[in-house]
Amino acid sequence: MKELKFFKYTTVVLLVLNVSVVLFFVVTKPPLPVAADVKNAIEVLHLTLEQKREFHKLVMKHHKHMRGFNEREKALLTTYFNLEDSSTTDAQKQEVLAKIEMLHTKKLQNTYKHFNEVRQILTPEQLPYLKEFIENVMRQQAPEKKMPHPPKDFR
Repeated sequence: MKELKFFKYTTVVLLVLNVSVVLFFVVTKPPLPVAADVKNAIEVLHLTLEQKREFHKLVMKHHKHMRGFNEREKALLTTYFNLEDSSTTDAQKQEVLAKIEMLHTKKLQNTYKHFNEVRQILTPEQLPYLKEFIENVMRQQAPEKKMPHPPKDFR
């Protein structure tokens, strides 16, 4: 009988421990990167409540466009790298490369348009913060990475 009570208590303790671990990970889950970036941008630009709403709409629209561009880019890159067989002409490769370049141009133009839309919702007092905002975005999109040292065997 004592063994049965021991196993019951042990089961209950382990169950509570498992539930508490799951709750810990659910409650302390870090915010999504996009949400953190938007929060940081709102702080940098010193946006009002109405501006925050408008900014969030602009961000969602921009992300939707960029997701579409990235999906098309992935398809074009797959096509390009599958053109490696001998029957492919240079003209076909150049055509796909031109489409990739055009897509990159559209991505840059879309981002420029997004920055202008953000500029439109800012007051004259907030405009000086726009440069810092753009620099932060560029630093996130193209971080400066140092090349790691090669392994000792390759020196």
